[in-house]
Amino acid sequence: MSRNQRKTTPRQNKAIGAMLHGQSVTAAAEVANVSRRTVYRWLDQPGFRQALQEQEGRILDTITRRLLVLADQAVIALKEVLEQPGGRGANTKRLAAVSIIELCSKLREMRTVEQRISDLEKVVYEKQQ
Repeated sequence: MSRNQRKTTPRQNKAIGAMLHGQSVTAAAEVANVSRRTVYRWLDQPGFRQALQEQEGRILDTITRRLLVLADQAVIALKEVLEQPGGRGANTKRLAAVSIIELCSKLREMRTVEQRISDLEKVVYEKQQ
């Protein structure tokens, strides 16, 4: 259990779970048995937002690992297309492989930028202390 999960209430955790499953704020409020306005107030609270972002980060970590496995398969598929360019389904396989590799590249770039921003925020915070 992360530090922020201890800061959030069980109802807030239910709302976070609902939002992470793609539900609207209205639906998340229903799941948490609170008003929609309450969920919007929670979204303005740093602790709630941080808990939501931590959970989103865990999901992105899982997606990243799954994409990396697919990227290896995508490179193999591209090699097969190069070796047999006219093969059955070659164009579809090529498009899927290229899409996976592009997603991996974008995700890596996003994670790098995110880490750099986090490092900069840490430096700014430490200088303010």
